[in-house]
Amino acid sequence: SESLSPSSPSPSPSSPGSCLLPHCVRNVSPVPLISPCFKFDMFKKPENRKKMERNWAKEYITALKIKDKNERRKALETVTGDFREEAKRIGKIIIEERNDPPEQKSIKMMSGGAGGGEKYIHNNIFYKFAVDNYDLYGGDENAMKVAGHELKGIIAYSAMSQQMGSKIQFGMTSLIDYMGFRITATALLPINRDTLIYGSCDGGQTVKADDSPLGNQMSECAARLNLKGHLAGLGKDPRFLYGPCDQEGHLGTDGNLYVLDLARLFPPETPDKSKKGSSFLYRLLRPEFLAKYPTPLSSDAFTAFGRCGNYEEHDEEVKQATKYLQEQLCFDLASDLDHKAEGELKEPLTPKHLKRLTLQLHRAGVNLRYLGRVFLEAQHPLLKQIALTEMVARVMKHSLRSKLRDPPPFSTERDYQEIAVAYFNFVFGHGFESEIMWSVEIPQSLENSFSFAVTYCVRELINMDLLCARLQSLTGVRFHTRQVPLNPRRRSSPFTIEDFQGFTILEKFTHHAHNEELMNFVLRAQQQQGPKRRRELLSSEKMLKDALKLRPGDPDFLLQLGKIQLAIGNEESCQSCHREVQTHFFKGFENLETSLALRPDSPEAVVEWTKGMIQFIRKEADWILDVDREGIVAPLCILPYRMEARFRRIREFMKHSSSNMTNLGSIFDLAGAYLHLGRCMLVGGWGVSGEW
Repeated sequence: SESLSPSSPSPSPSSPGSCLLPHCVRNVSPVPLISPCFKFDMFKKPENRKKMERNWAKEYITALKIKDKNERRKALETVTGDFREEAKRIGKIIIEERNDPPEQKSIKMMSGGAGGGEKYIHNNIFYKFAVDNYDLYGGDENAMKVAGHELKGIIAYSAMSQQMGSKIQFGMTSLIDYMGFRITATALLPINRDTLIYGSCDGGQTVKADDSPLGNQMSECAARLNLKGHLAGLGKDPRFLYGPCDQEGHLGTDGNLYVLDLARLFPPETPDKSKKGSSFLYRLLRPEFLAKYPTPLSSDAFTAFGRCGNYEEHDEEVKQATKYLQEQLCFDLASDLDHKAEGELKEPLTPKHLKRLTLQLHRAGVNLRYLGRVFLEAQHPLLKQIALTEMVARVMKHSLRSKLRDPPPFSTERDYQEIAVAYFNFVFGHGFESEIMWSVEIPQSLENSFSFAVTYCVRELINMDLLCARLQSLTGVRFHTRQVPLNPRRRSSPFTIEDFQGFTILEKFTHHAHNEELMNFVLRAQQQQGPKRRRELLSSEKMLKDALKLRPGDPDFLLQLGKIQLAIGNEESCQSCHREVQTHFFKGFENLETSLALRPDSPEAVVEWTKGMIQFIRKEADWILDVDREGIVAPLCILPYRMEARFRRIREFMKHSSSNMTNLGSIFDLAGAYLHLGRCMLVGGWGVSGEW
């Protein structure tokens, strides 16, 4: 809670009340997460702190209480949009001024903050660098992962809270990546040390878990996330909790319930002794995996926090889950990706193929660190090339960010630009340094990050153009597109400082839109008529894509995105843009199928898929008839063959779907889809078998 709640002056690390984080290995003394001498009171106004202009938490909650849906949506968009812009603007300044003398910084650092990670407060937003000053995580990259886990925890808990209709609130949080650094920006909340009613704010020494409404809601949220309740605490009075021991639930001074410190919400994997630092802090299971796994798991497995009660049982359950993930799920996913690649994967490859692969892993509940296992199990050559390119891009991202965080003393903006240009030349050039990088550094990094031993020349298997584009998107380093050569390997130094365009901010945000408001906007777009319809459909598509970046495995978002994309495809004219129509329809089908795979008993996904395919068949039939009249394509005999293939696809899909339907309502909707299909075949003049 260091970022959002106050703490009194801390005792020495050896005293009972010090802020400690238990080490994951049994019988090892806990290690300090934050040095006690750097704790500070968030509610004590620093001398250099100006009068606050915005109360973000109050504005957000006030917006949620507006009764009119349109006005509520506008108010939420305003407050979240303003917060994001402010966080990016100030975060950028803080990073750019990081090496400046304290007296020259426009945003002053909190007193005593450097030891535990530099901390700043500006305009009621708390900023903190994600760094590993105590070698607790095994490096800054792992510290950045922990910051990312905090965001995932907030997103997951927030989603479940909204589904339950719970009143639990979460502070707006942005994750800002810029010039190799990561900063978390969080809205200050109206809480203090006396408002804690659930969890622990002193490293597990004192744990609270009362029977208040917050405790009941926490247990229900955790149950929906498949988290196991357990005894937790380091003191003499452990309490039964859902979620990690060091999470915090507060009854704020404004009467609202707040939850924070959710970086360890999801259970860790079985600790890997070969990894640096406390791997239980950053090697966590994904929420999509947890949702599908049959056994609830403890967030405090393999930590001293959970070393009470049936902790051996909790640890063993996590061991079995980790074994299933590594040995079975990765193999199944590779087989599934191979099967899909046979019919879908074609050259030329684009960065979208790499992004899609990462989404497929996440939706299956597989962490990207297992991409090496997927690569070894996969057979399709293009799939293996995509996987290898993504792995190389990610280890290069870590390497470049590390170099940007450690510039020479008194570096200027030009120096940072030259670091980026030099690194890209090492990667894509053919000098001595390039040979060292590809023959030594890259293989070592692949083995460390992906447990992937390389015994051949990786460079020859990489799509270098694809790698160039992907590395820029992952790091925020931009070069002028027109000056990037098609084959950068032709020269020893393909990039110059004149090619450099700039560093861009990469941001992740907790609340792109409140779920209810997003769904209302999508529904209104679908019901819209006239010239505004297409514009609102495209706006809805963008909003849903943004939401899916944070929750890639959300079946509701995927369902709505699929419906929106089918609606956009249906709005287009085949005569003017047949390829765009196909693209929107195919994307819609894919998202509906993914939604159904995540939630097999969803009748709406089946019905919408079938309706969409029927609409597509009609559009394609009209297009074939029109172009045939103009003599552009082969004779009309194409039509029956193409339609037969489409109907066969529908039949296979619906037969597979009907086997997963378990309730009367689902079967009733499925029957309606069959009738709708039969009517379409009759109207279209195609033969109708008894099945339809």
